[in-house]
Amino acid sequence: MHNRSSARWHKWALIAGVIVVVLSILIFFQQALHPYNKLRSQADSIARRSAKVTKINGFWWNTRDTSYVTVGGQRSGHAVYVVIKQKNGAVHVVRQSAGTTRNEALSQAWKQLDPQRVLNASLRYQGKNLVWDVAYKTKQGRLGYVTYSFRTGKQVELIKNI
Repeated sequence: MHNRSSARWHKWALIAGVIVVVLSILIFFQQALHPYNKLRSQADSIARRSAKVTKINGFWWNTRDTSYVTVGGQRSGHAVYVVIKQKNGAVHVVRQSAGTTRNEALSQAWKQLDPQRVLNASLRYQGKNLVWDVAYKTKQGRLGYVTYSFRTGKQVELIKNI
């Protein structure tokens, strides 16, 4: 009889241990993602309040030189990008039809560079010009950035083999 209750106790202790480990992992990931989720929520709120965006369909964070967050969405029936400078909260709204889209910048990078994978594609200001930064990893495992003009879609800068 003693062995049977001991086996049950071990079984329940093992199940409880697995539950504790799973919950710990979930809490860890939630805490790790908290700053990103908070930033996204703040950017969405700014886009809705300052730029009158009604439907949000994209969020990108660029930290290359100066940190910018971009929200893609709809305003008055037009697709727009709301570019927010993180340091001072300056908000710039640009119609997506005024330049190249994120997908066009990504397609151009894939065609031109044939990377192993694209890590990020986001908007930022380079001086007074809006640009798409595409961060990628080469098939040799090296990092690179390619920058395209938002207005023209032409390559502005290429940094290879970082």
